[in-house]
Order: sequence, then C-alpha cells, then structure tokens
Amino acid sequence: MKVKVLISAVLGSALAITGCSDSSSSTGGGGTAGGGMGGTPSAVDCSDLPAVDAYAVADVFADVPETSSNDCTEPVFMPGDNNAQRLNTRLENANPGDIVCMAEGTYEMENTISISLVEGLTLKGIGSSPDDTLLNFGGPGTGKGIFVQKDNVTIENLWVRNTGDNGIEQDGTSGSVFRKVHVSWTNADPTQNGPYGIYPTFCEDTLVEYSQATDASDAGIYIGKCGWGDDSTDGGRARYNIAARNVAGLEVENCLDVVAHDNLVIDNTGGLLTFQQPGAAGGGSTPSNTNVLVENNRVWCNNRENFATTGVVQIIPVGSGLLAISGNDGEIRNNDIQGNDTLGLAIVSNALTCEAAGEDCPPFDFADYNPYAQDIYAHDNYYLNNGTNADFASDFGPLFSLLEIGTSANPTPDVIWDGSIAPPGDEDPGICLGTDFTGTYIDLTNDQCQMSSDPIAYVGCILANNTTSTVGRLCAP
Repeated sequence: MKVKVLISAVLGSALAITGCSDSSSSTGGGGTAGGGMGGTPSAVDCSDLPAVDAYAVADVFADVPETSSNDCTEPVFMPGDNNAQRLNTRLENANPGDIVCMAEGTYEMENTISISLVEGLTLKGIGSSPDDTLLNFGGPGTGKGIFVQKDNVTIENLWVRNTGDNGIEQDGTSGSVFRKVHVSWTNADPTQNGPYGIYPTFCEDTLVEYSQATDASDAGIYIGKCGWGDDSTDGGRARYNIAARNVAGLEVENCLDVVAHDNLVIDNTGGLLTFQQPGAAGGGSTPSNTNVLVENNRVWCNNRENFATTGVVQIIPVGSGLLAISGNDGEIRNNDIQGNDTLGLAIVSNALTCEAAGEDCPPFDFADYNPYAQDIYAHDNYYLNNGTNADFASDFGPLFSLLEIGTSANPTPDVIWDGSIAPPGDEDPGICLGTDFTGTYIDLTNDQCQMSSDPIAYVGCILANNTTSTVGRLCAP
C-alpha cells in the first residue's frame, strides 16, 4: 500500500488547485449516539485516562480470573542466574500438559524464551498480579521475549518488559492463550521499543484476554493472518484487554473469523484498526479481512505522537479512533469512540491508493484478495468530540485541509468512507450505517474518482464529488 506516494502527490498538487470548494463537504461532527452501549456513555476527559504504567486491567474490568498456584508441575521455577538458559531447558524437557510455574520476583533474561518442542504447555507466574513476576529483557538490539511455536500453549500472569523485538509472539500455531500478560517498554526513546507487544500470527483459535500492552512501536495487540488454515477453526478473540501508548493499539490484519470485544484502547496514535495489505503473508497469499467483528470497545483519546520508524503504521495520523481498511463482511457495533483528534471511524479501500498512486493495483498475485471495503456494517456506535484537531502535519493532512474539516469549527464527520466500489461498480458495496444512524458522514469520492495516477485530477475529483448524503447507507445487511 503506497499511501505516502499518493498523499505526497496530493500535497504537491494542492497549491495548483485554486477556487475549489464543494457545498456538500462535511459540516458535522460532535456527539451522536446510534444506540447500544447500554445507554449514553459518559463524556471522557482525555487528561484523566487510567494510569497504565502498572497492570491496570483489574482496575478497569470486573471479574479478572485468579491464577491458581495449586496446579503447578513441580518444582516451581525460581529467579537466579542464567534465567533464560535454565527456563528454556526446563521447557524443552517438559511433558505435554505440564504447568511450569514461576515464583514472584524479577528475572533478568539474557535470551528469548522459546516454546518450540513441547505442545500443550502452560507457563505462568503465581503472584497475585502479572507485575509480581517480571521477565526483564535486554532492550534494543536483543531478540523476542517469549516465542511460541507449538499448539495449545498458555502464557499467563507474567510481565514481559524491554524486549528488543516482539514481546510475546505466536507463529503458526493453534489454540494459544495469552491471559493476564503485561508487555511494556521503558526506553527513553520510544522508537527503540519492540514493534509488537502481543503478536499471534498465522494462528487458529487464539485467545488474548485480560492482558495489557503498552509502548509498542507498531501494534500493542496484533492478530494477523489467522483463521485460514482449517474450516473447523476461527482466527481468534481479543477481549478485556488494555492497549495504550502504542502507535497502533489493537490491530486485526488479513484474518478470518476474529472477534475483538470489550477492550479499552486509549492514548495510542491510532486506536483500533482492521488493516489488510496485499501480500501481507508473503507473495500475496492471505485474503482480505473477512468476518471480523469489533464490538463494545472503548476507543478513547488516541492522540499520541506517531513514533513508528517502519511499516504501514507510519501513515496513521495522530488522533485516529477506529480505522477499517478494506475487508469483507465486517461488523463494527456498539463501540464508544471519543476524543480522537483527527477522526472517529474511517472505512477506506486499498483500491483508493492503488488507483491514485498507480501502484499496488489489481490484479493482485492472489486472486482471493479484495482491496475494496465490502459489506461493512458499522452501526450503533457512539461518537463524541472526535475530529476537532486533525493531524494536518500527517501525510493525510492536505486532504483534511482541502475539505476544510478537522477543526473545532468544522469537525471531521463521525464516519468517513472513501466511496470506492469494486468494478464494474454496478453492485452496491454494502457499506451500512444502520437504519437509524443520526451522526455525520462523508463519502469522499462517490465512486467517481477511480482514475490513473494523476494527482491533480484526483484531488479535483474528490473536491467535486464528495458528499455528506447518506442515501443508500442507511441500511442493514
């Protein structure tokens, strides 16, 4: 996805466009309730968000499960010298189904903890909180924290801190559980932080719950390329988690059958993202996000500076609430979206950047990949105080400037759709806001701007064709 190519061209062409305005450009924003959420949520004070330096999940969510200390496979692992070497030896020599318990304390870890030989293991701390069992890694230049490569592994009640790479990673496995884990970094320069906090990828039936991920330089909690291996399995579930102070808070990418519900997503650059990329699995072998459900999440005040140095997340504008980039049969419902300076909800297509930039264009290498947003049902979400201070310095800033939105006087509409429809364009894409949506809305192109890479014409087309009309969008599947 060559978003920077497109927007750089737009920036360069902006000065060439004079006298362009459109009476249909958005004049709305502000607070609108579409129902759900168990009543109208209270207004959020972005200066008084929950503190997340320590594990805060138990302060935010009720009924956090206790971790038993009565089911350990003896002996309990104790802190000492050569912690990583000793723990890896213990895990390599374990039996399937063993529960390897770690006593309270600080464990200085010289290497990655690898679960690559024995399936069905549990590795857990037995303190009253994840923070009681701290696995402290070597910081920049070192490797992953915990790397899971076997099925049905549970990681529970641990704090993984200051890894050089991803905090906890699962790759190519089924049935993994990440419960009550805390992943964070304390580097003075956040660009030195690892990219991902909790990172299941190529997974089946993964579960991330009651966990907290902060300070990742890409995504705090990421579920990617999951659910495609077996018709009897789902991609996974992320629930009752906190994602804060990351570039991307919680991200689902190129997955089948994933549910993200009841998470608190605060103080990231971008809050909750359903991303997809052509070729995300290497060679274009993973289809689009399909049947992803995002519900009952609190997406608040995601206005943190973007500190990513690599990856597509570099293009996320500061202040992005919920971003849905393409996808099929997705549902976004009953989310509380407040205080995000640039936008509340944006539904956009990879085809938009493809057509405008002349790159990453169809036909893609993998025939099942669909770059268009189709059958996205975004309904009964609550929007308040979004889009009042847009990131005009970002790569997308010129578009907000040209449309004269993103200010307190003219906030970004609650819902943005890029308007691109899969060719030949004679079938409705199924972008539905519910039948009783009363918020503000903008369609950037009205499907009139799928052109080759002429940025001046492209910008002019947006200015001429954007519309705030919800005709055809007040619908349900």
